[in-house]
Amino acid sequence: MYFVHPQLKSLKPLFKKTSDAGLKQKLAKFFPNRYILFTDSGRSAFRVAVKELGLENSEMLVPAYLCDIFLPIFQRYGIKPIFLDIDLKTFNINISEIEEKITPQTKSILASHTYGTPNEMDKILEIAKKHNLKIIEDCAHA
Repeated sequence: MYFVHPQLKSLKPLFKKTSDAGLKQKLAKFFPNRYILFTDSGRSAFRVAVKELGLENSEMLVPAYLCDIFLPIFQRYGIKPIFLDIDLKTFNINISEIEEKITPQTKSILASHTYGTPNEMDKILEIAKKHNLKIIEDCAHA
């Protein structure tokens, strides 16, 4: 890697490939008996979740206020987004609408914590468990 500007040359060590073994060991101690997968972005993490949870060609309940990065992923994996109204104070899912929108094709709920405001996950988890739905929790804004 070549850098011309003197100030950029001082950044060169930051671009060298390093081992992540130490980080993995620390995380293994912090999260014992957990499976951890690193991704480069929330978009990549969402793609992995869709594939690993087997959500292709299904319906997913999503908040009506949603980042547009999800739309190409929905198209690629044949996911039909079912938009739920949002709570105008939090911009998160309006919980009261979830059960009304569930159909036999619904396999999952996308719960985004918009602008760092947490969803009422206890209620969402209760509904998901009752209807055997998977939950993808988008914490990119959290």
